[in-house]
Amino acid sequence: MDLAREMLASPRGRFFCASVAFRCTTDERVNRHRSPNSLPEVRAAVKSVDLERLDLMSEVDILDSLGYAVDFARYWQPPDVDDILYAAPEVVEMLAPIAEAVLRNPACSWWDDPIDPEHQRMIAYPFGNETFPESTAPYRSQGVGWGEWRAHLEAGEARAQRQYRRDPHRAISGEWWSTPYAVGVAQTTRAREGLGALQLIAEEDTLIGDEARVWALSVAERVRVYEISAPDDWARLVDRYPLEVTASKRWDWYNTTGSHQRWFMPDWEAVADDYDAVHVSVTGYLGSAGIAIPLETRDGATVLAGWGPDATWWLDPGALRIDDVPVLWRRDDERWFPTSQA
Repeated sequence: MDLAREMLASPRGRFFCASVAFRCTTDERVNRHRSPNSLPEVRAAVKSVDLERLDLMSEVDILDSLGYAVDFARYWQPPDVDDILYAAPEVVEMLAPIAEAVLRNPACSWWDDPIDPEHQRMIAYPFGNETFPESTAPYRSQGVGWGEWRAHLEAGEARAQRQYRRDPHRAISGEWWSTPYAVGVAQTTRAREGLGALQLIAEEDTLIGDEARVWALSVAERVRVYEISAPDDWARLVDRYPLEVTASKRWDWYNTTGSHQRWFMPDWEAVADDYDAVHVSVTGYLGSAGIAIPLETRDGATVLAGWGPDATWWLDPGALRIDDVPVLWRRDDERWFPTSQA
């Protein structure tokens, strides 16, 4: 499957392509702040797209559409109206030229690239209206708390199994993500021109407000990175390092995929024995996030959930060296700007 078709097989990819289309349509009823809310309106808006205008879209505008698509990822509830509309077969066909045009745009030439070790950035932000506490500084651990991670995950799975046995019809929502969320694990994205880190604008279930600290990083020379550029890459990782989470993910992943089956995610402690980090490319994210990805060597499936485009999760904190002088970035009029060292 080519990248454009792969992107349109995922709800986040379709949402992104629709968002781009609405920026470039000549339909005056539609703009980036008002999307169509019916199938006829979607058809009319996409049919009126000016492809030449799309070819000239700036990276800033394309990334803004990317961030908009990521922001609407909801793995704990059924697809919303937009995702349902964009999944209609006729809309998917109409979005195909949009996807192909976006991928031709020079601003997207790096979207299928592996990790960029020279431009990795880590961000931290305050919570609510408080100023930056010391706790927002990147966690400088020499190791990862895999024991605590496994104990927490196994306890959640056992609890969900007990609840299911008591009431098989009960909706049990919980930790819907499949990221290596453990003490000592860091997440980074690359910097782009005019943007301190891609994570500033493209993070699922984000807590980012209007300011964030951004740290530059140095990456070890011989770092071992597992690359996810397509759904099959994620499936192979899970097949090789399987961890069953059917009970704890059952309700959330059914909501987002519409599928009832055995669910698996990577055993991140085992992955860490062989890899220092896992990176998902932008196209890898847009083609993989939020869908039921079948496994090859076992009966079941998996979901890429909680990730972001170009996100790298570092299973070995020793593979990174963090610059102790962060730059404070602030959002003004929906754009991020560097202000000073923070």
